[in-house]
Amino acid sequence: MDLALEILIILFIELPIIMLFYKKKRRGNALGCAIMINLITWSIVHIIKLSTDFNLNYVEVGVVIFEAIALLIYTKCGWRKGFSMSVIANIASFFLLKLINIDPDMFKTASNIIIH
Repeated sequence: MDLALEILIILFIELPIIMLFYKKKRRGNALGCAIMINLITWSIVHIIKLSTDFNLNYVEVGVVIFEAIALLIYTKCGWRKGFSMSVIANIASFFLLKLINIDPDMFKTASNIIIH
C-alpha cells in the first residue's frame, strides 16, 4: 500500500476514535495532538520497517505505549484514558489496515492507461 494512502487511512480511523473520548470543548486540542503524535509514530515505524528486520507486531506495541504517554502528557488526560484511547485506536487501525488491500496502481490517471 502506498505510504501516503496508509497514513490517510490511519488518520481517518484513529482520529474519530480519539475524538469520541473528549467533550466538544477539548476535541480541537486532542485532534491536533493526535495528528502530531500519529505523524511522528508513523514516520518512526516506517523507518524501522524499511531499515531493520524487527517484528512489526512488537513495534506496534511500542507505538501504543508511546502514543498513550504522549496523549497523557499533551492532552492532560488520566493514564487510563490515555491508554484506552491509544489501545482502541491502534487496534482498530492495525486490523483494518491488515484487511484493506489497496493497490496504488489503481489510482493511475486515464492518460497512463492504454486501452486496446
